[in-house]
Parts: sequence; structure tokens; C-alpha cells
Amino acid sequence: MGERIHLQEVCKKFSGVFLDNCAFSDVFGFENGSEESIEGKISHYRDKSAFLKFVLRDRFKNFYLTPRVFREIELASLHDFHFSENLKKKKNKRQRRKCDLYKLIEQCTNRQKDLVRVFGEEGKILELSSSEIEGYGSLARKYASFRGRLGLSEADFEFLLYGIVFAKEDVPIALVSNDKQILKLYYRVGREEGFDEKSLSFFLRRSFPYLDKCSFLDRERIASA
Repeated sequence: MGERIHLQEVCKKFSGVFLDNCAFSDVFGFENGSEESIEGKISHYRDKSAFLKFVLRDRFKNFYLTPRVFREIELASLHDFHFSENLKKKKNKRQRRKCDLYKLIEQCTNRQKDLVRVFGEEGKILELSSSEIEGYGSLARKYASFRGRLGLSEADFEFLLYGIVFAKEDVPIALVSNDKQILKLYYRVGREEGFDEKSLSFFLRRSFPYLDKCSFLDRERIASA
């Protein structure tokens, strides 16, 4: 793909780091089918928990969510997860590892709830000014046909357009998502709007704490995927 970068370095380089919902759910290239074993699931949830912890600490104060992404995370956080006290007493190895897994799932569930609360309290949900709303509407009309062709949801489309709007105001923006359809539109936007990667960059989330930077040089390969 592209250059592999520590998440902390991305936070240092960009004024705004916009997070997509799927960046919390999955590591790029780690599909659900890879999670059949308990060890695979433990690895997955341990990584997700570490990512959530880093975002919650927000040392650089530049993590943000778009309104629809926030709503998706908020809805997911309504579900509670508690595992049986009886399971904690089991002695065989497989059941102990199940217990480890359920602890991690519970930890992720609680941290996701914390994320919703903290981002809401600290004003980390992005809002647009009246002039930015106009710019957003213009972009939405311009790229509506491409959105339909790629099958992007409203949340996906909004995520990318918010990044464009802020980048046009000379605010360096990093988009963190594992959605290849959003990435395809990002490449087109970059070409048509004349962005360079210092003003608007796209990153795929790998195993914590690393991200893969998607260079505009990769766009033909991704577009044909």
C-alpha cells in the first residue's frame, strides 16, 4: 500500500484526525473470516481496545467525528455486554481463553461508551459554519453520481466531504478509515480538487498503533481493485 506510520506521528502532522466508524471495528485486511479461532478474536479485540484507549487519551486534542459517524458509534454503544460469573470459574484452557476474550469484549464495550460520552462533552463532534454548509452542498452535488456508483452511505459520504471542506480552509486533515469505496472517491477528489497529501491524507488502520498512508500514486491500483 503506502508508508506505514505510527498513529502518534499522524496526530503530530495533522490539525484534524477524522475517524470513521469502521476504523474502530476492524484492522484493514483482518476480515471476519479470520476471527474463527478464539486466539484470532482475542487478538482482534485487544487491538480494538488499545486503539480506543489511545483515542480516548487524545493527547494532541485533534481527534474528531463527523455527526453521522458519531451517531453510528452512539447506536452501537447502546448494547451492553456482561459475561457470566460462572464462566470465570471454569478451569480448562479453552474456557479460560473464552473468559479472556469476553473480558476484552466487555472492555471494548465500556470504552466505546466512554468515547461517546467524552466526545459529546468535549465538543469533538464536527459542526459546519453557514459558509462551510454551502461548500459542503456544492461538493455533495458535484460528487453525487460517484457516490451512487460506489454505493457510499450518507455517513461515508459525509465523512469524506467534511474532510474536503476543512482541508479547503488550509486545515491539514487526516482521514482514518478502512473503507475502500471511500478511498476510491478520495483519489478522484484529490485529482479534481487539486489537493496534495499535506492538506488531505487518507490512512488505513493496521494493527495498533500503525496506519498505512494511501498515496495518490496508488490510486490507479486501488481504483481497479
